[in-house]
Amino acid sequence: MADAARLARGTEDRRIDRKGISSDDGNPGTFVRNEVIGGAPYARYRAGRGTWVSASMKQVGWDSIFGADSAYGAYHGLVQHPDGSTMATPDKIRPGQEYLVPVPIPEKRSNEPRPAASPNAPAQTDEQLSQALDFLTGRGSPRKHRSDPPADVPVSATRRIRFFAPGFLPPSPVFGNEEIAIRRWMYEACRYNDVPVVVMAVILQQENGPSASDWLRRAQATERAFQTRAAVLDDVYGGIIWDKVAGGSTGIANLSRATLRRAAAYLVTTYRRPPIPDRVRRDKGDPLIAGLEVELDLYYMSALLRQLIDARVSPGHVGNIGDEQLRLVAQDYNGRGPKAVEYGRKALSRLIAARRGEAPLYFLGEPPGRAPLGVQLGAARGLGF
Repeated sequence: MADAARLARGTEDRRIDRKGISSDDGNPGTFVRNEVIGGAPYARYRAGRGTWVSASMKQVGWDSIFGADSAYGAYHGLVQHPDGSTMATPDKIRPGQEYLVPVPIPEKRSNEPRPAASPNAPAQTDEQLSQALDFLTGRGSPRKHRSDPPADVPVSATRRIRFFAPGFLPPSPVFGNEEIAIRRWMYEACRYNDVPVVVMAVILQQENGPSASDWLRRAQATERAFQTRAAVLDDVYGGIIWDKVAGGSTGIANLSRATLRRAAAYLVTTYRRPPIPDRVRRDKGDPLIAGLEVELDLYYMSALLRQLIDARVSPGHVGNIGDEQLRLVAQDYNGRGPKAVEYGRKALSRLIAARRGEAPLYFLGEPPGRAPLGVQLGAARGLGF
């Protein structure tokens, strides 16, 4: 774990402009101590006159991950108050106020020497060869990923997912291409963080009850849309809306703002990976608010599942998990107490019913197909075809 006090000794005072971007005459505040919260390392700081949170972020190393335009990650909801709540307005820090800055964990590098490449070794890889042969033979069978569903869990290729997209007057059920997109995004989000897509499919079905009436679904979608709007306004106007409303659970994954942001911070600090991949963030942003975009919600959910699996199974676990582990992860997803325990049991029962063919997992579609034609052609050209 990085030592914030050691880092502070080699850091000069910096000035921060009105947007919270570090320059020469500001300061990162006073380092108080290192803390570990939820398995993630944090540095506690105390603000003084002229302190800016972005200077603290830069001091512990976030400038190697985020740019100055985001105040080195301060505007991504990474900084917390001592009570664990997210600091929504890091540019309004007051002297004497204490706050927690996550400390990025250095990437682990192997000390084992890499074998020298043979001068006669072919330039192509096995992956390229497979893609080229798929193209030339027309097989096109998808390459299995370690987070894809196991063989004993059937996919639901034709059944509707019965999800109502949140919205006002009135919410409407998704269908056709929207359903296909949601299923594809699930696989992409799970593969991004190496979490089992079956776990996501089970929990999504729990959060979007398939047995609920259309009226109840519309009411639930409207409530979630209202909470999403409240969260957006609360962020824009600096915490003016009641936390139980603005911080409520919303979106397809039914995530609260605090849970979402803790999971995003965990992903960044533990794996040095942003919650939203660059290709998606360039198009849809990274608001750290649930309910704005289904695709973003699935990536945020994937980050939370990564955090829960690390805690319940093992850090960095890859591939599918056992039934009892799935029950505990689903239980933790819901929270604590008797209702969470029952939630976990229902999640496991839902998976067992899917295995038996009694009730499909509506969100679990076919894995994405073979590589795009352009990729296959490129591989074929590289092999000399």
